[in-house]
Amino acid sequence: MRFRPMHPLVLSLAACCLTAGAHAQSGNQHVDVNPYDSNGADPGGQILTGFYDFDTETFVQDASVFIEPLEILQSSFHGVSAPGFFASGDFTLLPSTDMSFDIPAVADPIGDTPSTLFYWDGVDDDEDGDFLEDVEFGEAPAGHSLEVRLSRFVNMSVAGESTDQPGFVLDRTNGSGGVHKHVSFLVRGDAGNAPDDGFYLLPFRLHQDGLESSDPFYLLFNGKYERDESDNIIFNGILPVVEDDPQAAAQTWLEAALAAGLPGDYDASGQVEQGDLDIVLQNWGTGTFTGDEAALVDGGPFDGTVDQNELDGVLQNWGSTSAPDFVASAVPEPTTGLLLGVGAWLASRRGRTA
Repeated sequence: MRFRPMHPLVLSLAACCLTAGAHAQSGNQHVDVNPYDSNGADPGGQILTGFYDFDTETFVQDASVFIEPLEILQSSFHGVSAPGFFASGDFTLLPSTDMSFDIPAVADPIGDTPSTLFYWDGVDDDEDGDFLEDVEFGEAPAGHSLEVRLSRFVNMSVAGESTDQPGFVLDRTNGSGGVHKHVSFLVRGDAGNAPDDGFYLLPFRLHQDGLESSDPFYLLFNGKYERDESDNIIFNGILPVVEDDPQAAAQTWLEAALAAGLPGDYDASGQVEQGDLDIVLQNWGTGTFTGDEAALVDGGPFDGTVDQNELDGVLQNWGSTSAPDFVASAVPEPTTGLLLGVGAWLASRRGRTA
C-alpha cells in the first residue's frame, strides 16, 4: 500500500521552512533523544523529548523527529548506534527508575493504516529537483525489518505490524534522574540481501513508571546513498555518503505532517467526537472559542464567532483520526440521530433568540 502524498497547499507551506521540531546530525556529531519530565522530575508529568543543538548550544524542547544516516555494516544489513537517549542537568526523568520503550503502530499523521515501520524510496520521480512533492511514506519493502538491539540476548524487530510491539528496558536512571544509553538500529533486507536504498521511519515511545508515556516520536534513518556512474555507493572513508536533498524533503514533510491539526478535533484528543461537538455547542454564538485553533477547517485563526463553520468542522470530519489533507482515509458519517439532535438544539436556540 502507498499513502497519498501531501496536499499541495501543505506542501507549499512546508517548503517555506524547517521547524525546530526535527533534527539531524551535523558533521560527525550525533544527536541524542533527550527525554525529560514535563513536571520537572516529579511524578505525575509526561515524558517529553528534545535535543541539544550543538550549533546554538541550546536545548530544544518538544522535538518529534530525529534523523541519522545508516552505515553499511554487512551485506545483509545496515545500521547505526544513534540516536542515543540522554537526560541530564535541568532536563531529566524520575530518579532510580527503569526507562523502557515500545514501538507503536501509528496511523495519523503518516497513513490511514497503522504500522510500526514506514518507508520512502527517496526518488525524485519526475527528475525536476524537487523531492518534497515526491515524499510518499508507505509500507516497508517485502521481507525487510528494523531491529532494535541492546545486546545479543536483548533485542526486538518490527516489520510493519498493525499493532503495538513491546520493547524492553533501555536503562535505569541514576539518582538524579539522568541517563545515557545507546542501542543499535539495524535495517535488514529480504532473504539475506542488502536493504533497499531509501528512508526507514520508526515510530518510538518511551515509558517510565510514575510518568505518562511520551507521545510517539519518530526516528528517521537515511539509507539513500549517493552512487557513481556505475551505480556503486560512494564512500567518505569507511562511511557511505547519504543524499541530503531527499533527507531535507523527508524532514520537511514529516514536520508539516506532525504540525497539521486534525480538522474538527477541537479538544486535541486525536479523534473528532462528542468532546469536540460539546466545545461548539457550549460556545455557540459567542466570541469565545476554547478549542485548538489549528483544528479549524481552514487551519485558523478563529474568525470571531462560534457558528456554522465550527460546527461543520466537527460534522464533516466526525469519527476521523487522520489528517485528510494528505492521507487517504475513510471518514465515518455522523449518525442520523446525531444530526437530528444537533438540528433540534440549533432550532431551539434560534427560537429563544427570535
